[in-house]
Amino acid sequence: MTIYVAMFVTYHMVFCSLANIKNPTGIYHGVLERFWLQPSIALCTMAGCGVGMAFTTIKTKLNCPALKFLFLSLAVVAVGYQIQRNYVDCNENDNFHFWHYSRHIL
Repeated sequence: MTIYVAMFVTYHMVFCSLANIKNPTGIYHGVLERFWLQPSIALCTMAGCGVGMAFTTIKTKLNCPALKFLFLSLAVVAVGYQIQRNYVDCNENDNFHFWHYSRHIL
């Protein structure tokens, strides 16, 4: 776990100091967004490990059979909230850029 924290902090310090683009617009912003995803993966891994340890500790201390249902429903609610919150941004229903590009080439 310590290696993930060190990796997260080091990556952010180095990347933020080297990424000195004045106005990140267009393609530069797209490139930077891809680099910002990498430390987020490490952060999600650390959060998942921490939540897993917390749930295991709670389960062993309380020893209640309803906790499995509670944990499952909590996970479903969290995923549902993320889908509801980000659906508008991720909806590619009207995205025909690739279709227009391919028609232009042909």
